[in-house]
Order: sequence, then structure tokens, then C-alpha cells
Amino acid sequence: IGSQNYLEAIDPTSGTWTHRFFPASGKAYFGPVLGDNGYIYQGFGDRIYAVDFSNGVDVVWESTAMLGQISSAPSLHGDVLYIGTSSGHLYALDSNTGSVLDGWPFQTNSRVNHYPVIDDDGNIYVTAADKLHKIDSNGNELWEFEPSNTSSFYCSPAVGNNQVIHAGDVYEDGLLYVCRGNHIVAIDKNGQKVWDEGVGVPIYSITLDVNENLYFGHGEYLHSIKPNGNTNWKDFNVYGRVESQVVIGANGNLYFGTNNPEKVYSIKE
Repeated sequence: IGSQNYLEAIDPTSGTWTHRFFPASGKAYFGPVLGDNGYIYQGFGDRIYAVDFSNGVDVVWESTAMLGQISSAPSLHGDVLYIGTSSGHLYALDSNTGSVLDGWPFQTNSRVNHYPVIDDDGNIYVTAADKLHKIDSNGNELWEFEPSNTSSFYCSPAVGNNQVIHAGDVYEDGLLYVCRGNHIVAIDKNGQKVWDEGVGVPIYSITLDVNENLYFGHGEYLHSIKPNGNTNWKDFNVYGRVESQVVIGANGNLYFGTNNPEKVYSIKE
């Protein structure tokens, strides 16, 4: 778990911390990602660390190559670590050494506030302000999508099963869905809009299930829509704003948190 001042490991049974890593400087405003090699990757300030907690606290590498502050959570694809910065750059690093890969970083038009999403072909999707970029694994832009109005994207994208685009998790051969202000937009593999659904208030995250139904909070409600944009159900009322991402458990339950008041809910469709 990343806090502002340190990275810590917590025992899942007792809930007590077992290891803590304190960086030399900088604060963390985004969570870490765990690699298959057991390393934990966490950004602090203008640098990113690979830390190994398997035998104490071991800093495997530290990268200071980034321009600007770390402004997104990292994403992993194979041995490549992707991370966005406040200078509008998306970096691709070797996850074992921390070296910036040839052809990177990719320059966007604004700070990268949301973690990038990678499809099975290694293409990267990242939002920055009012643009969505599709980039190949060599750092070349394949296309960019800009909505007809000036609303910014509020979350990371997600790829669904029919080669169109949403915001959330990646699925094989799918559409891409993105949060744009108080709308969800579905985009095809060529960067063309398929549908645009408004819900009245800003959306901060989207989760897809195995059938590609979309779940998201808007205000004090939880909402579910089908991959074609039609409503499954809406306005499940909770007490507090739903701004967290919905997590789907192995039992099919939906888990999410609210603020004001701070609560965690579990519901079943």
C-alpha cells in the first residue's frame, strides 16, 4: 500500500504492517503495482522505485529519468512498466532495470492523471485532459480521439470483447469505454465513436464484468449499463458519493466505497 510518505506491506490476516520503505524525498499520491517478479513499483515525487519486500526491504532500482512529477499509478505489461507524469509524458521502462526504453517517452498535450491500459497486442491507451491516445509498443501514436466538446476524461480506459473502447479493465478484442465529464463514450478499434451516454454527473471510474456490463458510480447512486449503452439498472441509492472503482468479487458481488460518510458496500444483483 502506498501512502504519501512511504510504501508498506500489510499482513492480510492481522492487518498489521510488516515492512515499510521510506523514499529519500517526494510523496506518493497514487497506488503501487505488483510485478510477477515480486517487485513492487511505486512513484514518489519525480521518481519511481522498484522495491522487494521478500527478504526485508531491498531497493532493486530507482529511476530519476522522468520529467515532472509522477501523476498516475503505474501499469505493467510483461516486463514493461508504464507511468505518466505531470509534464504530459508517458514513459515505458524496463521493469527489471528501470531503464527508459528506446522510442519513449510519448508526449501528450497535458498531464497524465490516469493509469494507462494495455491490450493483448501491446497497444497502450492513455487519457490526458480532453484526448485519448492509442500508442504502439514502440511509442508511436496510432490515433487520438478528441470529443466534440471540451470535457476532460476523468478515468483510465478499458477494452471490451467486441473491439470497441470503455474505461476500466482490459478484455480481449474489445470496445474501449472512457469517462468524459458526465458521459461514457464507447469507441471502436479505429478511434471512431460508437455511442455516447450521459448520466448527469461526473463519472470517475468504470468496471466491466465478464459479459461486458459496465458498473460505475454517479453522485449517490450506482448504475449499470449494457455494452450497447442501454441501461441494465440504475439509481441504486447509497448514503455518500460513489467515487471509488467498483470491484467484482468471485461470488459476483459488487464492492465499492463512498465518502461523506465513509462506508464500504457489498451488493448482489
